[in-house]
Amino acid sequence: MLSLFTAATLMIAAVEVRAEGPPRVDQKLAASIKAAYLSKLADFTTWPESAMGEAGSPIGITVLGKDPFGVATLLRDAIRQKKLTSQGRPLVVHRIGSTPDMNIEEQRTAFAAALNGCHILFVTDLESDRWNDLKRLLANRPILTVGEFEGCAASGGMIEFVIAGRGKDGKDLGIDMHINLDAVKRADLRLNSRLLSLRWVRIVREAAGAAPPPSPAVRPDARVQRLTPTGGEEVAS
Repeated sequence: MLSLFTAATLMIAAVEVRAEGPPRVDQKLAASIKAAYLSKLADFTTWPESAMGEAGSPIGITVLGKDPFGVATLLRDAIRQKKLTSQGRPLVVHRIGSTPDMNIEEQRTAFAAALNGCHILFVTDLESDRWNDLKRLLANRPILTVGEFEGCAASGGMIEFVIAGRGKDGKDLGIDMHINLDAVKRADLRLNSRLLSLRWVRIVREAAGAAPPPSPAVRPDARVQRLTPTGGEEVAS
């Protein structure tokens, strides 16, 4: 299990180096590394039994927001081609185009319902301006939140993908993971210590006031429409 994850994460993102200024990241290759990470995170995560459904039911990975470099497609293709599973369960990928207006009850309720069966939520960079509303809705739900925008982990997300230098001169780029164990613990999740011990993983402190307040009430009989998704040691603190 670990060797597969290590092999995936040892992929190094190439960069296009200009004569002057910082290198430009090859975003398509970066997306492939993010997809590789997402395909293996379930191997290192334990959810409460109540979140897992019947034996053999799928582990859902949802990509939220505009996805210009195709993380969802790369992830879905990798799962299908390599027949990837985790914990004896199939992996399924869903897409939700954007975070709705949380002030509109019907949209909020529909969005919450669309996340039923979601175990890992990848929030793209273009959703960062809606993060505060999103984490409020997700408060205490057993969903592993992963973001690619700056400050995700420190602001209440669980895992943040961070572009980082690799190689002797730092001109090759890879992706580090910043992990907020406070947020993991609040959601009643556990991460395996083998994940936390990887050299490209950094445990970050949560900023003061980053913990989300209680989410708005969701009326159970509200209509659900347009937001249905498509096609070692365990530690919490």
